[in-house]
Formats: sequence, structure tokens, C-alpha cells
Amino acid sequence: ENWSPMNNGFILDKAVKSILIDSNEVIFAGTFGAGIFRSIDNGVNWVQINNGLSNTSVNDLAINSYSNLFAATYGGGVYLSTDNGESWIPINSGLSATYVYSILINSSDHIFVGTYNGVFRSTNNGANWMLRNNGIQNLDIYALADNTYNEIFAGSASHGVFHSTNNGDDWSEINNGLNENLTVQSLTLNLDNHIFAGTSQGVFISTDNGNNWNEANNGLLNTYIQVLDCNSNDVMFAANWGCGISRSTNDGESWNTSSNGITAFMFYSLAINSNNHIFAGTYDGVFRSTDDGETWIEKSNGLASWDIRSLAINSFDHIFAGTWTNTQVNGVFRSTNNGENW
Repeated sequence: ENWSPMNNGFILDKAVKSILIDSNEVIFAGTFGAGIFRSIDNGVNWVQINNGLSNTSVNDLAINSYSNLFAATYGGGVYLSTDNGESWIPINSGLSATYVYSILINSSDHIFVGTYNGVFRSTNNGANWMLRNNGIQNLDIYALADNTYNEIFAGSASHGVFHSTNNGDDWSEINNGLNENLTVQSLTLNLDNHIFAGTSQGVFISTDNGNNWNEANNGLLNTYIQVLDCNSNDVMFAANWGCGISRSTNDGESWNTSSNGITAFMFYSLAINSNNHIFAGTYDGVFRSTDDGETWIEKSNGLASWDIRSLAINSFDHIFAGTWTNTQVNGVFRSTNNGENW
């Protein structure tokens, strides 16, 4: 409902690329150009934690079951912290690609990174990396996802989706039904392990573990999909670039415009809390839906910057918004009352 700036200690002219919250509710924010910030008091105060982080353009953050932190950087490879972010060391032995877009850690604590040169894997906490491109070629990998069977899916630039059933050792192109030269920008799975791919040409769905894909664009006003998400009611949401949000309640068979009340149409992020309330981060603030996307209400009270690039929700249903503007009022904002105030 309302937002208040939570930027004490933050450098305000840097884009917040990722937010990570650990099991102790410590918040980490990765920025592009200012490194990593940490808050131990729910975002009231932030401390820059770049000791040893020689590359401060952070694309993604991840944490494993041992509470080790990993930072993917744009040009500096991967960094590791074993002391809650107090210090960082580069862990790039064998990692020949330094531009890292995404990190996935599976249930065995094996780490996979998507880079401009394909996929790399580490089975020893990042001490060594091995290129795992058998079947992928040298491709930009923008998105990584895994299912409940530890199978891995990779979304690529211009070559669709790849699938590995043996921990990344081998990959097969699973593009039967996908258009040629397709760029996959997001991957998500629903409660039935059906795979949804958000692409520059719309949504595609596979109900047979990626063996076959079907176009699922019925009702979409715009087929450039920025992000996909699914709530616990198995309702799927797609943020359409320039045309608002669409919703599917029938496993992607049809989509309905779900933008009633939304005045912004540039979408960057979606987040869903424990009550299935949906929050959309846009170029013009935050919007909230409490009825599975039927209607939306703008909830930007207190947001000094309305360009919302990322959203995260912790176990207390506190909402954190990462912003990006050219003014001196951006950074991280927090709402503790379901978005009423920030």
C-alpha cells in the first residue's frame, strides 16, 4: 500500500540487479557497478560488502545449503563468500567465460552458471569449473531451471531450450515445436512440472518434460515475454513487454489480459506472497492484485523512484523493491504492510 525508502548506507546511482534473502532473513543486494550490499535489520541499514570483490557489476546471487554465497558478475566470473559476505574470493578455476548471467544450485549443491560461452558446472563449491557444453555449442545462456527430478533446462539466445538428464554432462536441444532462432528469456515450472518458456515470440509450454512444445499465445496481446511466474493456485502470469500482464488459469491454453487498474505497461518483475497476492514491478511503480490478477491497484505510496526492476518477498511477507533511475533517489525500498506504504 505504501513504500518508504530504505537506503541508509546505499549508493543510490547504481542499478539493483538481484536481491537474495537467506534463512536468517539477512538481505543481500547485488548492484551493477557498486558491488554487494547487506542488511541484517530488515533493510533499515545497509553495508557495502565488497572486500575481495574486484568486479562490482553483479548480475545474480545464489546461496547453497551450507550458507555459502555466490555472486555472478559481468566480466569477473564468479565470487564466493563463506563468511556471510564479509569477504569474497574469485572462484574461476576452469571458468573461461567471465560474463556470467545466471546461477542455479541444485539439491546436490552442484552449481551451474549460464554464460556467454554456455554452461559451466562445479561439484566442489566452486573450487573448479568444467565446461558442460556437450550438445549446447558456445551459446549465451540466459535462464536456468530444474525440476523435481534434478533435470536441468537452459534457455539460450537464438537456439531455444536445452535439456540435461545427467547433471549437465550432456545436453540435447528440445525445440520440437519451438520456432527457429528463438531467444528464451525466462523458464518456470508449474505444480505439475509442466515447463513454460517465456520468449521473444511468446509463451511455449511442454507437458512432456520438454520433448514437445506447443505455442501458448492464445489471447496474448504482445508476444515479447519479459518474465513468467506461477502461484500456488497454479495460475500462470506473463508480463508482456508494452502490453501489461496476462493470466492463464488453464495451463496456458488461453490467456486473458489481466491489467484492470494498471496504468503502466513496461514490466520487469513479478512476486507472489504467502496469501497469493501478486505484485508487479513496472516502469511506473508497483501494482498489486489480491484476486488472482482480476484487478490491480497501484501501491507506490512512498516510492521516491518508480522504476521497479526487481521484487523479493521474505518469510514475513515483507516486500523489497530494487529500483533504477538516473536521479539520486533510487536504491531499495521496503513495505511491511502488503505494499500500503514504502
